[in-house]
Amino acid sequence: MATEIKHLQNYIVIQEIRFGFTFEVEWKVQPEVMDAQVLKFILQPVIENAKRGGKEEFSSGGSGLHNVYHRLQTYYRGEASMTIRSKRLKGTVVQLIVPLAMP
Repeated sequence: MATEIKHLQNYIVIQEIRFGFTFEVEWKVQPEVMDAQVLKFILQPVIENAKRGGKEEFSSGGSGLHNVYHRLQTYYRGEASMTIRSKRLKGTVVQLIVPLAMP
């Protein structure tokens, strides 16, 4: 997880430089999760959607969030969950819950 978050932090800096704006990312990751192995690039589509103001609907087929959800379900054999809450002009909260050990 630590490596995935580091890649994501770099991606955010690149996007801020590229588009000339900043946005706030609040990380709430439990310390015991930082050493866990997670799917590569599983978080980037979540940030991309949040960057657009959470406009992408989770249920839209072929979307980045749809892809993330199905990758999680396949890899973790149905033991993962993803919830998204978005408020216009307030922000988007995405919660991913994955097992620390493979089922």
